[in-house]
Amino acid sequence: MYEIELKYKFKDKISYSEIIKALSGIIDEFAWSNLSIQEDLIFRKKKYINAKINSGEKIFRIRKTLGQTILTLKVPEDTSLTYTEFESKVDNFTEIQNMLIAIGYTQQVTILKSRGFVHYKNFTLCFDEVEGLGSFIEIELISDIKKDIMKNDNDLIIKKILSKLDSFKPTPIYENYVVLAMKID
Repeated sequence: MYEIELKYKFKDKISYSEIIKALSGIIDEFAWSNLSIQEDLIFRKKKYINAKINSGEKIFRIRKTLGQTILTLKVPEDTSLTYTEFESKVDNFTEIQNMLIAIGYTQQVTILKSRGFVHYKNFTLCFDEVEGLGSFIEIELISDIKKDIMKNDNDLIIKKILSKLDSFKPTPIYENYVVLAMKID
């Protein structure tokens, strides 16, 4: 599976209901999820701790949310927000954590966020309130076929979404939450 994320930080803290209201002209307000808490534990090889994320590096995320634990292998491509991903639910958080440590991985950072999302056309829009970092909107496109991510009509949809959010002054962010969190530590 291939994923590209476009991430925008809002100048000021905003609420989930404000995002829903701003996008109500193009997305039905009842299509949005309830807010949920996500705790992401990020594991990297010891030699990469506190280093720049590299293309081809293998990063593991253990996400705890809604009573589930999900293990994700993320392999960054040329940009820090484009990945090849593999994901699976796991039953035993502690065993997965111990397995990662046994193969030379160390937990680098924990990202705690409140997330609400909606599926719109080929996209998933995620509103995140990230502890210590602020309010963000992620526009994610996931596909089994890499070339589907680069279609021109996707650009038009993204521009339409961003135009509805213009009053909140979204600023493009070219780094993931891990890199942003490392900068404040």
